[in-house]
Amino acid sequence: AGETCSGGTCVGSCGGGAACGAGQNCCGSACASTQTDPNNCGSCGFHCGNPANAVADCSAGACVISSCAPGFADCDGVFANGCETNLMADPTHCGSCSAACTSGSTCTGGACAGACGAAGCGVGLACCGASCKSTSNDANNCGGCNVVCGAVPNGTRACAGGACMIGSCTSGWTDCDGVYADGCEVHTDTDPLNCGACGRACQPGASCSAGQCIGGASCGGGPACAAGQLCCGSACSDPLTDAKNCGGCGVACPAGASCVAGVCAAPGCNGGPACAPGKSCCASGCTDTTNDPSHCGGCFTLCPNPPNAVASCTSSICGYTCNAGFGDCDGNAANGCEAKLASDPANCGGCGVNCGPGGACVNGTCSTTCACPAGMACCSGTTCTSLQSDPTNCGACGKVCPAAPNASPSCASGACGIVCAGSFLNCDGLASNGCEVDGATDASHCGSCANVCPAGQSCQAGACTGGTNEGAFDPIVNPTYLTPGVHYFTTITVPAGVVVYVAGAGSASGTLDLHATGNVQIDGTIDVSGGPGTQNTITSRSTNQGRAGSGGDTGEPTESAAMSQACEFVVGNGGLLGVGPAGTIGDCPAGPTACIAQSDPLALLFAAPPAQYGGGGGVFTGYRAYGSGGGGPAGGAPGALGAAYPGEQDCSGASGGGGATAGRGGKANSLARYDGKAGALGQTQCPGQYPQVPAAYVGGGGGGSIGAAAASDPAVSSTFQVGSGGGGGSADYLNRPVFGGTSGGGGGGGALRISSAASIVINGEVLANGGPGGDAYIGNGSNANCDPQPGAAGGGGSGGVIYLQAPSLTVGTSATVSAAGGPGGVGSLFATGGAGGDGGLGRIRISATSSSCSLLGTFDPPLASSCAPTPSGKPGYAYVGAYPN
Repeated sequence: AGETCSGGTCVGSCGGGAACGAGQNCCGSACASTQTDPNNCGSCGFHCGNPANAVADCSAGACVISSCAPGFADCDGVFANGCETNLMADPTHCGSCSAACTSGSTCTGGACAGACGAAGCGVGLACCGASCKSTSNDANNCGGCNVVCGAVPNGTRACAGGACMIGSCTSGWTDCDGVYADGCEVHTDTDPLNCGACGRACQPGASCSAGQCIGGASCGGGPACAAGQLCCGSACSDPLTDAKNCGGCGVACPAGASCVAGVCAAPGCNGGPACAPGKSCCASGCTDTTNDPSHCGGCFTLCPNPPNAVASCTSSICGYTCNAGFGDCDGNAANGCEAKLASDPANCGGCGVNCGPGGACVNGTCSTTCACPAGMACCSGTTCTSLQSDPTNCGACGKVCPAAPNASPSCASGACGIVCAGSFLNCDGLASNGCEVDGATDASHCGSCANVCPAGQSCQAGACTGGTNEGAFDPIVNPTYLTPGVHYFTTITVPAGVVVYVAGAGSASGTLDLHATGNVQIDGTIDVSGGPGTQNTITSRSTNQGRAGSGGDTGEPTESAAMSQACEFVVGNGGLLGVGPAGTIGDCPAGPTACIAQSDPLALLFAAPPAQYGGGGGVFTGYRAYGSGGGGPAGGAPGALGAAYPGEQDCSGASGGGGATAGRGGKANSLARYDGKAGALGQTQCPGQYPQVPAAYVGGGGGGSIGAAAASDPAVSSTFQVGSGGGGGSADYLNRPVFGGTSGGGGGGGALRISSAASIVINGEVLANGGPGGDAYIGNGSNANCDPQPGAAGGGGSGGVIYLQAPSLTVGTSATVSAAGGPGGVGSLFATGGAGGDGGLGRIRISATSSSCSLLGTFDPPLASSCAPTPSGKPGYAYVGAYPN
């Protein structure tokens, strides 16, 4: 009231007072800058809130973090989660955002602590990984952890005083230039410039052989020096024995010393008495190399003096002793004794003695008073804290903010508040009852206080999903059938003795996707297994009675509709339902589906029509007949036949989406555990009518497979789909006195997902197995004149997929969770009809929280490691991941 709108801004009086100045807006009854006011940031009424462990502010119309609580920092730059990092305990941000502890270390009081036990490592040792190492003489940790000395050409590597050096040279080689990189670079057996020793040069024209100079020019106008001698000045000298030229020209031994093998020596050590037992003769005389820092572990191994320390040698290992007032608190030999114990507040008077935030260290003692910076207060006499953001000193020292349900206390601008835990929300604005709403499951506050799910939808993991909620699912009728596709329930309870199936055609056939907002309890059975292929009945030429075997349905444990015609030439139905490519028959002509005469040329050679879905159909009778390949991503191929009748050519082959000409199983590329198995090619035991033609052969159908795409997706991230059917069996009347029918392939297992926002408990059965192929008819022996004869069996369908998802998941010891492949049909007993191939393995995917997961039942495919996440690259095992992903 009383204002006008000018340029998109209300102008005039504000709250009865004067008009707002430039850059300010009238928010309610007071002027405010929406660029800098955290209570009206960007627009009137937009409050920046109280981010965790932080004080909020407004800058350029956007909420920013002004300051962090002591010991915390905003390392990810995200305003919403405030100062999320605890610098006192986070090993990836220990003491500051950019300071990360090494692997195996922890962060205590803002300082990294090693993984080498509470006592740490001794003097001269560093904590490398999880063990103490001497960085002074360890070639794999030389001068620092994991600093590996490189290989030495013609020699061995070593570490001394924290520096890489040559340990020893290969026989005949010597390090003459002192350069580590080129190793022992001189071969003193053959080098005329270093013949027998470094610097021992042969005379001009001479050569070096076996470390001795041979030939060469004269010496001092006289004859050339003998082999092994040097021309020193104008006279020849033996550098191995000449005390004036010991080891080389001009190298004179001390008075009284002699030259032995090119090295100055005297009785005892360096002209003195011999060294006592346990000591070594070094350049400085006799010394104990177990404790001499100038000769530690051997002569000339000099221990380094790190900063603020004095070198030491203990048990032949270099170390150091800190100078007074200093301490080696990080265990790093490279920086020596880095801590000033008299003034370091993190190591006050000793390593690890922390004076706390704001505390001071005076003469090695933590001060009892605070020297706090502006904006901080000294509470408890030792700690500086912000009264604006410290929940234990909020607004005043000692004022502790109270705890609340599903929340942690917070302090902002000196006032107590709460920070909600996990998915919980504070929708009523009251701190006293905490965060009273779970935004992960509450449809009236789904993901945020203002988000209400539309009618019929539920809230899962903070998102509205689904259509009409169907209430509680608690079937008592056995069996109970659900339509395929997605269902949303409040709870799911399947009592013992009740079996739940899926039934119905369509794009989701064979699939059940069950969601519950509450608990799921399965004591009975949920079964989306494939149906069985049917077995042919007895048939003979004398009766002309029989039935072709039909394929099983996908995802429904039922048989496809059977052919009932009582005539000689009939093909069985392919299984129904399911999705994916159809099986094929190669280049075989499709046979008839109605009765025809035996004399009809179509009866000579034909195949069952392709199975669009499910298991492939068999063939009732016929001279030479294929079944059809199973449908699905990689269905089994139809059964094969034997040798052709003279003048008659077999089909070039039949494929079942992954099968091939010989009734092979469906393939999953390189992941053989998911392949379907090939059918067997049997031969009749009955004599043939034509001597020049082999006795008849009939092959069983191949088993189905889930295919390459599903096999390479064990986490079921993109291939939640049903399995494939097995192929139908073949038949062969050629050269046999009677007819024989065949059996159909089993249907593929379905796709079943059970998801709960609360818990899943399974004590019964959850099944998505492949359907079994139909058996070949048993047949009769020769005493019945081989009448009737069997056809071949059908292949088994592949397993489907089972997906269990809940934060709490329990599978009891008596429970079964199975997506196994269906068995191939059994071959005949007397006149051999070929057996069908087994279907390939399906998949199981589990999402649960490890701490509330128990998997004790029978699983097929099996578990790799119970509730622990499954490592990648383990085909043929159930895949376990963390909830909800």
